[in-house]
Amino acid sequence: MVFLFFNCSILDDSMKRIIVYFLAVAVCICPLAVSWAKSDESWVVAIYLCGSDLESQNGFASFNLLQMVESKFSKNVKFVIETGGASQWQNEVIDPSKAQRYEINADDMFLLEEVPGKNMGASRTLGDFITFVKKKYKDADHMMLIVWDHGGGSAGGFAFDENHNDDYLTLDELDDALETAFKATDDRKFDIIGFDACLMATLDVAMILEPYADYMIASQETEPGTGWNYTAIINSLSKNSGQNAQQLGKTVVDSYIQQCNENGDGDDATLSLVNLKKIPKLFYDYAMLGFEIAGSVTKNSSVLRTYGRAASSADSYGEGKYGMIDLSGFMQGLSAVAANSSQTVINDIRDAVVYRVNGRYHKGAGLSTFYPNASGTLFEQYMGLDVGVINPNAVVSALMLGGIDQSEGNSILPRLYTFYQENKNYFLDQASYTAAAGQTKPENEVKPEDEVKPEGLQPAPAPAAPQLTAGSSVHTINAVQHSVVIGTSSDTQIGGPLGTMQNVNEITTLISKKIDISKLEDHDIEFDSDNTLTVKLTRDELDLVDEVNFVLFYYDDKDDKIIMDLGSDANVDVDWEKGIIKDNFGGNWPAIDGHLLRAEVVYTGEDYLRYESPIKLNGRRMDLLFAYDFSDEKYHITGVREVSGDSNGSKRTIQLRPGDTVTTIMEASSLATDNDDWIEADIDTFKVTEKTRIEDEDLGDGTLRYMFKFIAADGNSATSKIVEIEMEGDTMNQTILD
Repeated sequence: MVFLFFNCSILDDSMKRIIVYFLAVAVCICPLAVSWAKSDESWVVAIYLCGSDLESQNGFASFNLLQMVESKFSKNVKFVIETGGASQWQNEVIDPSKAQRYEINADDMFLLEEVPGKNMGASRTLGDFITFVKKKYKDADHMMLIVWDHGGGSAGGFAFDENHNDDYLTLDELDDALETAFKATDDRKFDIIGFDACLMATLDVAMILEPYADYMIASQETEPGTGWNYTAIINSLSKNSGQNAQQLGKTVVDSYIQQCNENGDGDDATLSLVNLKKIPKLFYDYAMLGFEIAGSVTKNSSVLRTYGRAASSADSYGEGKYGMIDLSGFMQGLSAVAANSSQTVINDIRDAVVYRVNGRYHKGAGLSTFYPNASGTLFEQYMGLDVGVINPNAVVSALMLGGIDQSEGNSILPRLYTFYQENKNYFLDQASYTAAAGQTKPENEVKPEDEVKPEGLQPAPAPAAPQLTAGSSVHTINAVQHSVVIGTSSDTQIGGPLGTMQNVNEITTLISKKIDISKLEDHDIEFDSDNTLTVKLTRDELDLVDEVNFVLFYYDDKDDKIIMDLGSDANVDVDWEKGIIKDNFGGNWPAIDGHLLRAEVVYTGEDYLRYESPIKLNGRRMDLLFAYDFSDEKYHITGVREVSGDSNGSKRTIQLRPGDTVTTIMEASSLATDNDDWIEADIDTFKVTEKTRIEDEDLGDGTLRYMFKFIAADGNSATSKIVEIEMEGDTMNQTILD
């Protein structure tokens, strides 16, 4: 079975009318069956289609349904779809007041059953659908499940039902739905479970899916509204229904990137095909690296600085708002302090990710990990999950960033270490967790004697963590680990010699030492011999900093009496060895068709910078996404995304189209009153054309205020003293204000 999770993009009125027509016709008229299959094997693809505002406002789900009903099915291919979650559907077939199940096959699209509307954000709804599919189509040779809607990564969940206050499915609920359905049916795995949704290619998600599917397909980055290419998927299956999961997975990935490129969405696109059999070892090795990092801080305090900067330098997704970073990039940044362990994790990722695509502005290796550099709410949601996604790296980062206090760290770290050690075979011995399926050990099985025990952190002798047995489900390991970590087991005393506890206490004391970036507030600036603005940081000051950029304001205290925030940029030179930071500002700023943007840099890479800017697109508040590419020294628009109303569920991207109306937005504050409130103000309105582009524009005459910005690992920041810049013609007069 294949279960697909997906989203769609904004469609114009003419496209919506076409979709309404074709869907209405599809229910009444039987298309001709096509004899394309090369074998008698059959595929059932089940799609959990939570329409949400993607459908009600944009018709994205209807767009993908249109792809399906217009495709030519062979007799061996069936699509089964459950609809719901949208207050309105942009076609005349789907009833928003009901939960409906449809089958699309070589003969027809027809309604299987319907009931009053159910909450698509509830575990039971998903579990019932999976149970229904597994029972009704149990004779199918292959099954795939796709979940379609918004996605928010490990902490943000997926499938937001706008008919039920945007309730959504957490990873807990995903695990519950799968376990319930498998208990009600059988242990047969899906060939593929896929997410046609944003940000769901995470190690946490893969670990949950491992007992229930052979492969996972998901995206590290957000997806465009058009989602996957269902025409290509159906054509491929109908021509060769004898293909295996890996062959189909490659088709899904390739056709997705092709569709993205055709629609102008390819620069930011990502999609991965993951072999779930490889995930437990990867999960374990990543955990062991976390313990190694924790144990090494007593000998080398710079480890934590490297750890934070490694996370900051890794490819990030969803503009960094969802705490998702590329796991391989994170490991590459740790090579200086954990060379062997980080390389082991990188090798595991290469084994697990059998196929992937990246647009030019992403370099991820196919799987993300949660690093709580986003909102506190996201971190609380992540640590509150019952499923076994709690990795010691999350605990280390939580201690660093203040997400948990030292006493919690003292309790959690020893329990976690004991748990992983006493259940090592579950993760490393393929025969243990795949015995029921009759699968064999991989050739690269890790032997116990090969393991290097992390220094400085010893397992607590008591209480012993319950051990897992061959055939244990991930739900079992989730429940066991949660009781160990949260302390709900019968014996909650850690016990052990005082020395062990003192050692752990020393570790957590060092890790949880507060990063007081406020020490750099109003830091001195000087002019160097070339008259370049320069900041000099001591070693202790430099240890507080993860990133450096600058912020820029337009300042008028004479006529309009306003201060306007132009945003931030990373055009600074940082010597991390000497602690010297130099300014590169030349008096230019990004503008779209000559209209200045409030540009915020959201990612700094070696080959490109990524930005977002607030705009209105056809009257709707959006964020414009663009990148500066060092290879051609040009800006490239990568998409537009609606602003999410909360911390969960990234919105999908769409593209600017000729004829669209764009209004630029700035944040401004009045200098004429004592009120320090900042408001969003509409600035310029214009029409998009075929030639619309972003270029650096001269800011012209006037007064600017410039500050270096120092950003710590916990996301807090400080700024330097203010530099006032008087722009007049080709002259920039800079004055450092006291």
